[in-house]
Amino acid sequence: MRRNSYAALPALKFSIGLLVFAFLLFNIERQVHFMFENLLVKAEVLAQQVFLTREWVTDYGGVWVSRDTPPYHRVENNMYLKTPAMVTGELARYADKYGRFAFGLASRNPLNPDNTPDALELEAISRLEQGERLFTRLVLRPTTQFHYVVPLHTDERCLECHYQQGYAEGDLAGVLSVTIPAGTMLQQLYVVTATNVVFALVTFALATLLASDWVKKSFYCRWQT
Repeated sequence: MRRNSYAALPALKFSIGLLVFAFLLFNIERQVHFMFENLLVKAEVLAQQVFLTREWVTDYGGVWVSRDTPPYHRVENNMYLKTPAMVTGELARYADKYGRFAFGLASRNPLNPDNTPDALELEAISRLEQGERLFTRLVLRPTTQFHYVVPLHTDERCLECHYQQGYAEGDLAGVLSVTIPAGTMLQQLYVVTATNVVFALVTFALATLLASDWVKKSFYCRWQT
């Protein structure tokens, strides 16, 4: 009877280990999900602000400025017209210089060479052309960054400048690409994961120790009776 009783101990330890491991995986998955949701919300907010700015500029037919700062669409009475794309590009340069986030425009057929897509943006454009709503990716090297790319579709207001490129209303003319640094958040995830692993190991050790002690005492009492 004692031999059969102690034979159940490894199975009990395995069950405890399985439960602890499942809890660990659940906790890690939840932390990873939280990190990506946090990055996604930040990127969506920034993209929305850029879209609102572009809409405002578009609704007013562009922005006229008195300073000769290329690029500009046309000149009238010593005033220079900035299109929505030009305003977006200048805001992007300000973001690069002063902000923590970065954004920019990219297109397969850009009027502005600065909007030539890189390899990741080309992949994003291909995915969006296939009907995907957005494109996201976490890049670890050379620096840890979260990339968020959404489509820019033409409407009749856009065709005033882009008709010569062959676009029709509703076509995918390009993308808005948002980049958010994610190194600090990823380091925090590593710390939380390491803490969870240590907690799981300690929990497993204590649980198996208590289970072993309980089994031994239980079977000892049965043996005595």
